Amino acid sequence: MRFKIDQTKRPKVIKEDGIVIFEHYTRKAAEGPDQLELTETTPTKEECLAYGFRYNDDTNECLCKSAGTFDYMSTRAINTTNDTGFRNAVDIDLIGRHINGKNNSLNESTNCAVNGTFGEVNRGCVNSTIMGTRANATIANHYVHGGSLEEDILGERQYTRVLFGVTSTTGGTINSHINNDGTNFYPVPTNSIMYFNASVVAVCTSSEAEGGGVGDFCSWLERGVIINRAGIMQIKRTRKTMSNHGSVSNWRPTAATSGTHFKITVRGETGKAIEWTATVDFTEFRSSTSLSSE
Repeated sequence: MRFKIDQTKRPKVIKEDGIVIFEHYTRKAAEGPDQLELTETTPTKEECLAYGFRYNDDTNECLCKSAGTFDYMSTRAINTTNDTGFRNAVDIDLIGRHINGKNNSLNESTNCAVNGTFGEVNRGCVNSTIMGTRANATIANHYVHGGSLEEDILGERQYTRVLFGVTSTTGGTINSHINNDGTNFYPVPTNSIMYFNASVVAVCTSSEAEGGGVGDFCSWLERGVIINRAGIMQIKRTRKTMSNHGSVSNWRPTAATSGTHFKITVRGETGKAIEWTATVDFTEFRSSTSLSSE
């Protein structure tokens, strides 16, 4: 965190017990009067309050937790180098991140950008971007725009975008995966409903069939609604072919579920390597109460 105007100390780290440790510049006596280094120090009450924390007059300690504000988790560095904002919580030693805003949380996820209020990047969601209010990134390479109020639950109203990919070589149905990683689908939180719009394109890159087929392509819009009713999934979907070229009559994508996850399955053609890419946009409402009928 940068030094506030008129302050000579700044927060350095939050301990597991919630105590905020500050730091300030001191001279290195052994290296000359002009050599400075940052050393840990205890803030005064005025210095603690200047950065928005709570001061315990009984113990003379600066605490990270205030009534009605963000509850910090584990040991955190606070807005370290190149970060700006107010009361953001960042895991120690994260690299390649940019944080701007207030009361956001970045959990063990490098190369992320946060610009908003009360947002959260879940653990392991590398290369993700969140903005707006109460945005929640739940998968790697995830773009999220929160459109909630500060008093709403995390992810209550948000727009998200992810990409799926896979290579098919047979005429059977196979799964595509988030980021073409061969593993992950998109998690649908409990008591969430999402409208999805999947823009899908497929192209043949090699063919063993007589007459070839390299360069044949097809595109579709796969749209619908998916809902997680306390762990019970339901999906309603439609598909429209947008444009095509060549022999593609067997090809098709389909939105489907796997447990409590959303996925895109694809059907290609035997003897042809077909590359599939799907950009999926979700418009989500996440409820604080059950969406199951009585």
